[in-house]
Order: sequence, then structure tokens, then C-alpha cells
Amino acid sequence: MAEKNCSGCGEPLAASARFCPACGRPADGVRKGKSSLKDHVLILIVVVAAGAVYLAAQMMAPEADARPEKKPAEMGMMGGQKPAMNMDAFIASLPKDFESLVSMGNALMDQTHYAMAVECYTRALNLNPNDPNVVVDLGACQHALGNDREAIASFMKGLSLDPAHKIAKYNLGIVYWGMGDTAQARGWWETFVKESPPSEMRSQVEALLAQLNHKH
Repeated sequence: MAEKNCSGCGEPLAASARFCPACGRPADGVRKGKSSLKDHVLILIVVVAAGAVYLAAQMMAPEADARPEKKPAEMGMMGGQKPAMNMDAFIASLPKDFESLVSMGNALMDQTHYAMAVECYTRALNLNPNDPNVVVDLGACQHALGNDREAIASFMKGLSLDPAHKIAKYNLGIVYWGMGDTAQARGWWETFVKESPPSEMRSQVEALLAQLNHKH
């Protein structure tokens, strides 16, 4: 009766056998149980296959962006800075006239490049400091960058140039609400509603007021 198994193929061996008659492996190394060389071959195939699948997936996958993910700014006013070019090179390429600077600032703000938009609006206002729309747009970008006090100053300046500027009043409500000053937010939005005819924007402000009054 066999007293041991071949360590290579698992075949039973006679106690006196020096070599396995099935695979030729020396009979010195023996093991108990039924696993065989086929088990090792199968494991190797699985490992190689898994590695091939991983490498293929890595080659097919798009290159990951190493930069940290950019979060969008809070809702209510346009937000979320994501500068994509060297600032010095950008400044060197800026136009010199008011209209072109404003147009570029508007485009950059729409694309959420707020720091660059601020540069454009600031240069435009150096040429014409009395344009309330540009001042208010500057304030919106300042808010998106987290500079709320500067934004409030810009909105107030816009109102000094145009006391009926509704966007400035709406934005003041947004900034103050974000700062936790609900009394100021409520006051500016109530003024907006009082001075505005029925419109989609007025309905939005009324909804914000209802939400604010419900919570506070």
C-alpha cells in the first residue's frame, strides 16, 4: 500500500520509490492531500490573467488629473474658481480698451475663472470707474473667490452709481445670507421684491424670502 504521494503530481508512491513514475520528480519531497501540479499551474494562470487585465485597464483608462478636484462655489451667485493658465502671461496678453476688458471679464466669469475676471474688471474700472454693471460683476467675482467684504463694498458702490440696480440688491442678500446675517439678507430681498414687477427673478427672490422666513 502506498504510504506517500508525489509532491509534484500527487500520484501515490510506494514507500520504497525514489522517483515518481508519473512525472519523474524525486520522491524525497512528499505532501499529504490531493492537490497536484495542476493546482499550481491554474493559480499561475489566474495570476497572470489578472495582471494582464489590470495592465490593459491601465493602458485604456484616460490619464488621471493629478490636480486636486475643484469644488464649485455656493449656489445663488456664480462661483467656483478654476484658473487654467499662468497669471503673468494672462496679464501680459490683456487688451487695453474698456470694452474689450469688460467683454473678456464677462467671458471669464461665465467660465468661472474668477481671479482673471477680477483682473479684467479692475483694469476696466481704472479706465471708467462709473459703470455700475462692471462694479457689480466685480463684486460677484469677489464673492465667488470668498472675499465677501470686498463684494459688499462693490455692490454698495454699484448702488451709489445706480440706486435702482436690482442685481446688486439681490447679490447683497445672497452674500449676507451666506455670512449668517439674515436680517440684512431679508432687508435687501424685501427691497428687491418691492421695487420689481412680476418676473421669474422676482419669484425666485420671493421663494428665497419664504425659505429664510421659515428658518428664521
